[in-house]
Amino acid sequence: MQRRDVFRVRTPVAQPVLCLVNTGGQEVALPLDDIGAGGVGLFDDAGTLDPTVGKVYRACRLELPEIGSVPVDLRVAQAREVTLPNGRVRQRLGFAYEGHNARAQQLIQRYVIQLEREAIARRRGLA
Repeated sequence: MQRRDVFRVRTPVAQPVLCLVNTGGQEVALPLDDIGAGGVGLFDDAGTLDPTVGKVYRACRLELPEIGSVPVDLRVAQAREVTLPNGRVRQRLGFAYEGHNARAQQLIQRYVIQLEREAIARRRGLA
């Protein structure tokens, strides 16, 4: 079980949010599962990343709708397979942000709040 000190929110499936992960030689675009102030969950179905816990990926970018490109360094916190309700099995990697970038944290928090507001509006039938 992964312990978290901060809340995460799921990203929209219909409009996938991408993280561009710098693997040292190339950039790999992976869809987010969730995002929060402390980290992100990504799907790596092709197994392109090294899932070793503690592995750090530097100079990555979160491409957040209506926010823009947010630079982050990511440290692998967990790797596991998840089975979706339709039976599809996916490789999910959980990452913590490495280092502290106040501007990036501010932009990520703004996006999380935006997603929360949209979810509340959907529950109330307003969206």
